[in-house]
Amino acid sequence: MLEGNFRDSPDAQDFLLDGGRTQDSERVANAFLDFFKGKVEDLSQNQEPYSWVRSEEHLVFSEEEVYGVVNSVKRKMCTGPDDVMMLTIRDSLPGIVRELTHFMNLVSKNGMPSSWKTAKIYPLHKKDSKELISNYRPIANLQSISKIFEKLILHKIDNMLPDEEGRHQHGFRKNKSTTTALLELQDAIATGMDSGKHTACYSLDMSAAFDLLRPHIFHQITSIPPCLMNPIMDLLTSRKLFVKYDTATSRLEGINVGCVQGSVLGPKLFALYCKDLAVNLPNDVHITSYADDTYVTICSDNMEELKEKIQDTLNLHEKFLESIGMVVNKSKTELIVFNKKDPPILELANGVKARESIKALGLTITYNLNWEPHLSKTIAKTSHIINKVRFLRRWIDQDSAMKVITSQYFGTVYYGAAVWLTSQLNSTSWKKLYSSHYRALRAAIGDYKRKIPKAVLDIISKRATPKQWANYTTASMAIKLYNGNETRLGELLRKQCYINDRQPRRGIFFDNSKRKVGKQCFANRLHLFSDVNFNWIGSFKDDYVRQNLKKTFIIQH
Repeated sequence: MLEGNFRDSPDAQDFLLDGGRTQDSERVANAFLDFFKGKVEDLSQNQEPYSWVRSEEHLVFSEEEVYGVVNSVKRKMCTGPDDVMMLTIRDSLPGIVRELTHFMNLVSKNGMPSSWKTAKIYPLHKKDSKELISNYRPIANLQSISKIFEKLILHKIDNMLPDEEGRHQHGFRKNKSTTTALLELQDAIATGMDSGKHTACYSLDMSAAFDLLRPHIFHQITSIPPCLMNPIMDLLTSRKLFVKYDTATSRLEGINVGCVQGSVLGPKLFALYCKDLAVNLPNDVHITSYADDTYVTICSDNMEELKEKIQDTLNLHEKFLESIGMVVNKSKTELIVFNKKDPPILELANGVKARESIKALGLTITYNLNWEPHLSKTIAKTSHIINKVRFLRRWIDQDSAMKVITSQYFGTVYYGAAVWLTSQLNSTSWKKLYSSHYRALRAAIGDYKRKIPKAVLDIISKRATPKQWANYTTASMAIKLYNGNETRLGELLRKQCYINDRQPRRGIFFDNSKRKVGKQCFANRLHLFSDVNFNWIGSFKDDYVRQNLKKTFIIQH
């Protein structure tokens, strides 16, 4: 179940229940509860409650830890079943940190209050008719104070078990993101193609993945110290939920499986739950994961052998997921086979057919690693934002318009830029990007008649051009990966970097590609570091790197 921010219940309306229409809020609330809980129970085959023995060991939190964790939480005004805003806790922190620390240590020793494990569920419409309960998904709100406790547990897990999830997992981990996951996926694909091998990638879809995490399996398969296992099992067992709809509240029900998707600990627990995937698949496949999204890249010398390897790996993958209680939606398995010319035709024994493109963590990846389709779709999807800003410009000033354009337009268009915004983009793609880029700036500035030259727009808006941004974001990501120890791509960069003895804190990268597609391997497109004239190898503050990269690649306005 997702976790979200809701202060008001959805408005009452007609719903189709038992062959008739009703606006009875209490009846609708209970119907939502039956649907949400019933779906999970059907998939989990009515999992029985799990009883476990609490260890005498427990975590101890310091005032500094509690202060730092609470300060890192966003100052939100939403409330859970306790009706306490996170904003209130943060603003009161200096005066309550001692008592809050004492309370958190009591919870760590004695267990979580049952009220902390009670989720208030709101129905959120997702598609099609609003009259059908099946067209809604559950959004969970938890108590603000319980979120702080979860955050403290997460902090302890990150310190005590920094790499327990496996190196293939990028979800919600320090120095990792969807972009690092996509870069590793792109690198694995491009490396296979550059070496002349037949290369493919598949992804599996899991039904209600977070909702099917089994407490008893988690307890058995994870090697977690007892002091950490206590609060985790506390969170996963004896959970309850109720649905809030309009002014009505459903009955309270227990649920025996799953963790709240969107909660602080949910993604971490799911990653720990699936950590053994890598040891259950062949050693020569490349696995890239972000939370419950996993992509497996496979290479082979010929197409028949590739087909066999894909099928065998898929079977092992499905077997592993089923062994930990996951339900694989086999009809949604996606497969893509890469080729620089025509899309290969391949069909597996289970009926899965190779596609010409797949959607991976928000990017459209095509069979020939051409990023023009992704760029075209993104520009088309965001064009309405530019039109809305032009309309709003009548009532808001230039600074406000630029904030909207920056967050809503540029944030979407340039998402994952380190992956796709490369010199390999064709001239048509660059023209589309530049045209859309300056159209957005003109909308924010109010230059509807296109009288202001582009160079002046750059100065007024203080925005980098697309090519400047391409160099900046690529160099920034490379420095983070090189100086970090958490990713396989970072290791590759360190191997492919030449460091001059006279300038030991700088380095340049050599292009080892054999074919054009090989230039999409991240290390092979870092020739731009020949222009980087500051010390970047080592531990530096983000501001230091950011300011020096701006001086290197972006014209100072």
